[in-house]
Amino acid sequence: MEENKFTNTGGNKDDTSHITSIVEIIKSPDAQNAWEKIKPHLTEVSGLESLSGNGREEKVRNYLENEAKKLGYETKIDDVGNLWLLSDAPEGEILLCAHMDKVGEPQKIIEEDGEIIGRLDDALGISIIISVLETGLRPSVLFTVEEETGGAGARHATDNIHKAKEKQPKLALILDVSALEEHGAGPLIYTSSSGIPFPKLPLEAIEKIIIENGLRVKLIPGFINDSTFFARLPNQGVATLQVHIENMHSTKETAFVSDIKETALVLETIIKNHDLLPDLRVNYE
Repeated sequence: MEENKFTNTGGNKDDTSHITSIVEIIKSPDAQNAWEKIKPHLTEVSGLESLSGNGREEKVRNYLENEAKKLGYETKIDDVGNLWLLSDAPEGEILLCAHMDKVGEPQKIIEEDGEIIGRLDDALGISIIISVLETGLRPSVLFTVEEETGGAGARHATDNIHKAKEKQPKLALILDVSALEEHGAGPLIYTSSSGIPFPKLPLEAIEKIIIENGLRVKLIPGFINDSTFFARLPNQGVATLQVHIENMHSTKETAFVSDIKETALVLETIIKNHDLLPDLRVNYE
């Protein structure tokens, strides 16, 4: 799969032929409903202390476990403090993943002029996931510890998957933020993590699903995050869905609300079309 291409825009950043449809998407009732679900969770999680390391993610974990139980999920906390949301629904074959820890002190968000400002990493990924669960979809979910300080949570989770102590998902889909690209780029999908390539077939299927549902996505090589550990598992579909932010690792991380809306719609669309994703565990070498 060709990398660094801008799907659904003709690959030309100066091409404006897609702009009307993007405006229609971000102003649609579905996009607005998604944002209305995301914002209260983002406000709450961004303001909770969860400094990476030494088990300090407890406040965020408690909040997420409570929200998950309201939605009827069975939950589990593993030996290192990761929170698992377990699902036997058909879409439970997809494992969504976001990290609970932050770099530095919490900072609740403020919204002004179409931007969100605050401590977004990875309160934003968490909040997008919760918003999709509130639609009634039931993917499996993993909220990890210590992503910012070496990935101990994801390492432990993937070790247990490799040892068959945890069920291997058809697709591990990591939700995170990215300093790559720029505001207005829309949803980003990493095709690799610090030089480790992800399997092509799931990425091709995800791209096709997104395009055929009238949405856009940009596929780019990515930096290290929890996906790195999933990429090391044999026969594992992996992708990351990212929202661009500026001022990374500060109390003034900034994202466009429009990018957040589009990303939520893309995530929901992928989950709804889970049956179109290839299963590398069974069908392929």
